[in-house]
Formats: sequence, C-alpha cells, structure tokens
Amino acid sequence: MAGALPKSAEGPLAVRARIPESVRHDTERNHTATHLLHAALRGVLGEHVVQRGSLVAPDRLRFDFAHTAPMTAGEKEEVERRVNDGIWADHPVRISQMAYADATAKGAMALFGEKYGDVVRLVEVPGVSLELCGGTHCRHTGEIGLFRIVAETGVAAGVRRIEAVTGPGAFESLQRSERRLEELAGMLKVKPENVESRLNQLLEEKQTLEGLLEELRKGGGGGEDIVVQEMLENAGGAVEFKAIRLKARDSDDVRAWGDGYRDGGPRRVALVAAELPEDKHSFFTFVSDDLINLGIRADALVREVAALAGGKGGGRAHMAQAGIGNPGAVEEALEAGPGILRKLLAAAS
Repeated sequence: MAGALPKSAEGPLAVRARIPESVRHDTERNHTATHLLHAALRGVLGEHVVQRGSLVAPDRLRFDFAHTAPMTAGEKEEVERRVNDGIWADHPVRISQMAYADATAKGAMALFGEKYGDVVRLVEVPGVSLELCGGTHCRHTGEIGLFRIVAETGVAAGVRRIEAVTGPGAFESLQRSERRLEELAGMLKVKPENVESRLNQLLEEKQTLEGLLEELRKGGGGGEDIVVQEMLENAGGAVEFKAIRLKARDSDDVRAWGDGYRDGGPRRVALVAAELPEDKHSFFTFVSDDLINLGIRADALVREVAALAGGKGGGRAHMAQAGIGNPGAVEEALEAGPGILRKLLAAAS
C-alpha cells in the first residue's frame, strides 16, 4: 500500500524525524509571531481582516489577509509596534485541547479555514490571541525577541501580504539596513545621522537647478540677458566686450560660463551680474589671456564696476568677483562697463 510504513519480520519499523534545534526555535518564533501579527492587524485595520494564506519558515513568515487598500506607513508602524509590545510583554503561550464546539464558543479563530475534528488544538496568548492551530510555538512570546516587517504588497483583489522576520532574522535585517545607511552616508560624505538633511539639501538644489534649466529653455537655451555687447577699438586691435545678466545655481556655474567665454576667442572681456539662489547677487569679470599680457586685469575691472553698485571685491587677472551692495544699481554698473574698460585699455597702452 502506498505510503504505508515499511515492515520487518517483527512488525512496523519505528521512524524518528530530527530537526536542528536552531531551525525549530526559529520556526517557533515565526509561527507565534504570525498569531501576534494577525491580532495586531485586526486591531489596527479592523475586524474584517482574516487570514487568506500563510507561510511559516525558519527564516521568515508570510501572512496573506483580507484588506482592500495598501497599508500606510503609519499603519505598518503601529502593527509592528503592537507585535513587538506583545513580544516584550513576555506573555505565556498556552496550548490545550478541547472540543471544537467549546473552542469556537470561547472565541477561537480557525487560522487556515480547514475542516476540524471533534477535538481541536487551541493556541492562546492571553489577552492577545486565541486561535485553532496545530503548529509548533514558543513557550513565551518573549522568546521571539524582535519582529520586523520587511514588505507589504498586494497579491490579489482584496488580499494583501505581509512578509516579516523575527529573532536573529530581524537582527540581521536591522544590521543590513544600518550597513546600507553607512554606505549612503559615505557616498554623500556625511555622518549617518546627517543623511536625511543632506538628501533634503540635494533635493532642494535639484529643484532649483530644474527651475533654472526651465528658464534657460524658455530663453532659447543661452540663459544670457545681454545688456551691452561692443567691439572696443584699441591700438593693438578690437576688444570684444560683453556685459550680461546671468541666473546660475552657484558661483561655480558662473565661473564655468566665464571659462567657456574666455576660451571662445582672443581679446575678450566679460562683465557678469549673476543672480544666485536665495536672492544673492554678485559681479564677475573675465579677461582672456592675451589681454592679461597687455596689462588688462579682471580684478581691476570688477573693483571699479562694483563700486558703482555699492560693492567691493577682487580676484585674479583672469577672473574676479565682487559683492553687490545695491542691486538697484546693477543695470547702471553694467552699462558703465565699456567706459571703464576703455579707461583701463588706455592706461595699458
């Protein structure tokens, strides 16, 4: 007969199943935690929650339940808190056998929707859970140690699924999260406790940059508001002068623009009134290398221009920067640029 125990001449052979103690205990933790989870879900989401499927393994548990919407972050946190409170309360886990009618009259839930005999096994966590169940369980809920939800998803219409870990598995999950946080902190070059603030800063910078890019697109891609553009005659040849307003993410963006302008041709000078985030304004001046050799310096130009707008500054021969004390005078200062440059050119001749 298929499935019958093998027999010897003396009768049926005895068979003993051996399960490693650690595997047994991990399975117990996940199984008892499933009962606590079921109770917590009913307490947080409502009594419409009933089991639709379950997996209890040594390394994890999976619980499918009736519910129509994804759980919110707050609901998941509350369920997780309730399960852990039940663990840390170290409730006894009481297992008994009684008549099916008596068990259901006592309020026991049939976890798996199975058909039961006249006598059933009742698993009770006093004040928390009362269910019919034939599986292995902890003696006290404190043996579970720790419970952690790792996923909550939908598996069918009106059915949600929670995957969770307990005990050593929960501890390892926390360690993985901590290692990942440290890796992210390293990538961001901050301490782990500063990751959130740094990410918020990056998101703000991204939003600012996207706004600037949108303005650049609307402006035809150049992003330059040209105030003055002239060719200034000089004994050594014409000098190209450009005075512009430029919106930028930061000073580095303005310097990048200036480097590109300087490298774009000989005998070039640019005066930039930069509008930076948080309503900050600065002047920048850029001078091509061939004019530096003739004695024209960016720092000399920026000092005279900035003085017209209540600011001061300095820098190097090829690039200089100055603050703006009176933003209302920026236009006047930009328009004065050609005259100031002519004076510097004359002095250098």
